[in-house]
Amino acid sequence: MNLSRVIAWLLRPHGSHGQGGAFLQQLLALTGGAWSPEECSSAKVYLEHGTGDGRIDIMVRSNGRVLAIENKPEADDQPYQLQRYLQYLDGLSLRDYRLLYLTPNGTAPNEKSITLKAAEARVESAHLHLVSYNSTMLEWLSACRAICRADRVSVFLDEVSRAIRKKFQGVSDMSDQEHITDVMAATPQSVAASLLVANTAFALKCRLAGILEQQLAKLIDEKGWKFIAGFSPARYSAIRVDFDERSPVVVSFMFDRANFNSLAIGTEKRQDAKFPSSNLHRAMNSILGASHGGAGEDWPWWQSLGAENALCPLPRDWETDVDVWVKIADGRAALIAMSGIEKVADACLRSLADIEHFQQVFDDQRP
Repeated sequence: MNLSRVIAWLLRPHGSHGQGGAFLQQLLALTGGAWSPEECSSAKVYLEHGTGDGRIDIMVRSNGRVLAIENKPEADDQPYQLQRYLQYLDGLSLRDYRLLYLTPNGTAPNEKSITLKAAEARVESAHLHLVSYNSTMLEWLSACRAICRADRVSVFLDEVSRAIRKKFQGVSDMSDQEHITDVMAATPQSVAASLLVANTAFALKCRLAGILEQQLAKLIDEKGWKFIAGFSPARYSAIRVDFDERSPVVVSFMFDRANFNSLAIGTEKRQDAKFPSSNLHRAMNSILGASHGGAGEDWPWWQSLGAENALCPLPRDWETDVDVWVKIADGRAALIAMSGIEKVADACLRSLADIEHFQQVFDDQRP
């Protein structure tokens, strides 16, 4: 929400930054917009714009045109969220509109938000644009910095860029990054060595993902539970923990997007299991807090992860995060993940015991 407020303030032509519609014009230029300077300078900017069944994070309107931004630095989409927002914009009878789907790395929405086929059609029609903090937003802030006529605002733009790099790239200080780059580029030999290291970064992440699986396998075996490994760079890669053979669900850690991005933890239904998922969903909500989605067919309860997640404070997107790979190397990530697995398994067993349909099953099989 703080990021949305900053973006909205910069886009607002009558904002206290005093730069009129110049910043809005720069963002439109980067995303294919064709608004006139007059339309930019007279635009109205709204935060949390209501759609009837949801809220678009940022809405910019002017002369029958709309630039909407759905800001997803960490949180995952609600069911049919983008589909509903695009249908809402369709119904406004606008001259044109575009919805920017803003994520750390410009990744596509998952299919519970909008189907892959529908998303591709919307991108083709220019109604949906996939933009990123690590590329688009940093480029936009740089363009704003270049045209800014107020020193205090220029300093603020620099601070926002630094904050984005720290949050999404793990860069604590640009001077550190520049120093490292200088060292890497110092000689032909250092360039060659640096590029060889860069080219092995992906393989290193895959190796570390395997190490994390080994660490978790040992901890899970000590609990007497069963473990199914499956971490890979592919979309929907997951590890699954069978904590009780009587349970119709297992605990899953799943990357909803490729390259170790969009990590979630939750309860995943066993194949062909029949059970009242809505009851489990409600019971888990009462113990662990709200699920980030409804009681789905395959995942009755789940939460997207993030550094601030109380259940399992691991980053949601690992592709550009440095700290999480360090935590894997020193063993901390496995302990954090195991703690989250234990909490979900315990909440699931407590929930199932309270559901009438399973009470008899648990009683009959109790040693």
